[in-house]
Amino acid sequence: MDRQGETIDFRAIRGGLLLTQLLIWPGAFAHTQDRPAVLDGVEVGPQRHVSADLPNLPHVEPVIAVNPRDSRHLVAAAIVIPDPTSHRFYETWNVQVLVSTDAGATWMRRELPRLKGMFSADPWLAWADDGTLYLSCIARLGDASGRRPRAWQFRSPDGGHTWSEPEQVPLGDITWVDHPVLRAVPGGGIHLFATGDAPDSPVPPGRMVPSPRRLAGSHAPGGGAGLAPVPGYRPQGNSHMGSGVAFEHGRFVLSYFTLRSSQPSPLWAARSRDSGRSYQQSMITAEHVPFLFPMMAAGRTKASEHHRVYAVWTRSYERPHVMIGYSDDFGATWSAPRRVHADSSRAFRIAPTVAVSDSGNVAVVWVESRLHQELSADSLRAFPQAESSVDCWDVYTTVSRDGAGTFSPPIRLTPETTCSNAPGNGEAGRRWRYGGDYLGAAWDSEGGFHPLWADSRTGTYQLWTARLVMK
Repeated sequence: MDRQGETIDFRAIRGGLLLTQLLIWPGAFAHTQDRPAVLDGVEVGPQRHVSADLPNLPHVEPVIAVNPRDSRHLVAAAIVIPDPTSHRFYETWNVQVLVSTDAGATWMRRELPRLKGMFSADPWLAWADDGTLYLSCIARLGDASGRRPRAWQFRSPDGGHTWSEPEQVPLGDITWVDHPVLRAVPGGGIHLFATGDAPDSPVPPGRMVPSPRRLAGSHAPGGGAGLAPVPGYRPQGNSHMGSGVAFEHGRFVLSYFTLRSSQPSPLWAARSRDSGRSYQQSMITAEHVPFLFPMMAAGRTKASEHHRVYAVWTRSYERPHVMIGYSDDFGATWSAPRRVHADSSRAFRIAPTVAVSDSGNVAVVWVESRLHQELSADSLRAFPQAESSVDCWDVYTTVSRDGAGTFSPPIRLTPETTCSNAPGNGEAGRRWRYGGDYLGAAWDSEGGFHPLWADSRTGTYQLWTARLVMK
C-alpha cells in the first residue's frame, strides 16, 4: 500500500470537525464498468448495486452467502432504515433480504415473515449442507416488554425466495442477546453463537457496554430441525464475542475480547471438543483493542487437508493495522500476528472480515480512513466515541494464495470516498459511521470472492458488491 497518491481537499463540517487532506489512489478502485479489470494479480469484476430498488433508504451491516451448489446464486441481508430522519429511528431498524440468481447482475427483495414494522438487527446467513439457507438476527418478537431483543432464525428451502416463520433460538438462561453468528457444520447441521447476559447480570435499557456477559450457542444437528442449547462459556470480566467457526464431531472455536475503555484488551479463543460441555482458553493476541467485532473463518489449506482457523482484528489505537493470525490445531495455539497490508501508517482501519475459499485462498476486507493519520494515540482513542464527529473512508480488500503467508497489494473497492454525514443517511450516519459494524464476505465454489459493503456514493448508504478472482 506504499504508493504515491494525490491529495485532494475534502471538507465536511459537522460538530465543528474539519476534514481535509484525504489520500486517494488514482486508478486503485474496482472498475464500475461492465468489464473486469486486473489489479495486482486479481481480476475485479464490475460493481453491482445490490439495493437499487430502495435507493433512498440507508442499508447497513451487510452479510452475503453464496449457494455452494450454484455460484450464480447469491443472497444478501442487511439492516434497512425506513425513516433515517426520525429521532426514534432506533425503533425502525429492519432486517431485509435480497436474492440474485444471475451472479449479482440483478437483485430481488424478499420478505422475512413477521419482521415488517418490528425492530430487528444483526443479520447473519449460512448455507447448510442439505441446501437449506438459514438467517439469524435479533428482534423484539414475543417479548411483552418490547425492549429485550431475542435471537431468531429463519429457514429457506429455496435459496432465500421464501422463508419459514421465525423460530426463537434457545440459549439457555441468556436473557439479552447480541450479535448472533450462524455457521454451517461440515457434514450437516447449523451452529449459532451469540453474546448475552444471564439473569444475574441485567442490562440497563440503552446501555452500550453491559455488565459481564456470557457466550452461548445452539446447535441444530442433521440439517437444522430442533435447535438445542449449547452450554454457555462465561469469560472473566466484561466480554463480548467476536465470531466463531464450527466443525464436525462437536468441535467449535469462538473469539472474544474484554471490553475495556482505557487499555488494550487481549483477543481470546474459547474452544470446545465436546459440544460445549467443556472449554479450553487460548490467547490469539495480547495487543488487541476492540474495534467492533474480530472475525473468524476456517478452511483447508492448499498444503494439507487440515483445517486452519483464521482470526482478523484491528491491532491497537497506536498502530491501527489490520492483523491476521491462524491456528492449525483448532485454536489451541496461534501463529504470530501479521499485517495484511504493507502500509504501516496510522490510517484508521476498522471492521475487518475474513473468508476462506474451498481451495484455501484467504480474503480480507476492511474499512480504512486516512483522516486520522496525524492524530495522537489519545485522540484516536477518543475519536470513535465522539458522536458529533464525521468519518470519511474507503473499503479495501486483499487476497492470500498461501494461507495468510503473503497477501496481494490491497485493492480499493469504493470508487469515491464515503462520508458518514451524506444527506440521505440521517441518523444512520451517526450510528453507523463506517456503514455497519461488519462487512459481508463470501467465496463461491468456482473461486470467486464476493465482498459486500455499504457506501454513500449516491448520497445514501447503499449496498454494493463485485466478484474478484485470483489470476
